[in-house]
Amino acid sequence: MRLNECLAAYLASLPLPGRELTSAAMEKGQRGKRCLVSAGSASVPVLLDRLSDPDFAIKDVCYDLILEIGEPAKDALYGELGRRGPIVDIWITAMLRHLGDERAMDRLWSYLQDPVDYVRHLSALALAFQLLDSPTPPAEELLVVLVEALEDEQTIEGTPFTVAGSALACLTRLSGESFISPPREIQFYNYEHFVYPPPLHPFPFAADYLSKAEEEEKRNIRKRVQAWIAKSQR
Repeated sequence: MRLNECLAAYLASLPLPGRELTSAAMEKGQRGKRCLVSAGSASVPVLLDRLSDPDFAIKDVCYDLILEIGEPAKDALYGELGRRGPIVDIWITAMLRHLGDERAMDRLWSYLQDPVDYVRHLSALALAFQLLDSPTPPAEELLVVLVEALEDEQTIEGTPFTVAGSALACLTRLSGESFISPPREIQFYNYEHFVYPPPLHPFPFAADYLSKAEEEEKRNIRKRVQAWIAKSQR
């Protein structure tokens, strides 16, 4: 099978809701997966093509497959940086970090100045996600974009999780404060409470206490965050 055919067979074998699978389809899918992994770096462009798919399940599978390919994928990933747009770059840098490049995410700092809101906000979420348990205080430029992202109720890459909800969760974790009333823990569903199992995705998927709040509480949450930032910068 060609690599595109291998991927199509594997995707068709996934146990998605409402899909009935035969043993023959599942076996063909596993052959497709083995084909993709064994092809190594040659599979990377084929898999990256599907990171623009609106269905997160497709992105998730392709992300996992590249990480399963492992070290042989790295050169191909470096070669694709800057060629597919900022959002795919975020996915690629997360893969490179998983594959051992500890500085890979540094490439995202420039995207905090991107003219597109969604690019700035996802870049900030990806950077903040790597800092959740870091003893180093987050940079002011990162906090500025995370605060801005509190206004963004778009969902993250085809998931049910919102930019605003995940930005609030990151700010809560990074600050050690609670900005919601009454105070409560905000769960990360792909970090500690694994609805989405490892490997970690580029973005945090957090319980949303912001976009679902009443308008007055939304305003109050944002005011509390702004007050914390003003206090922390004194």
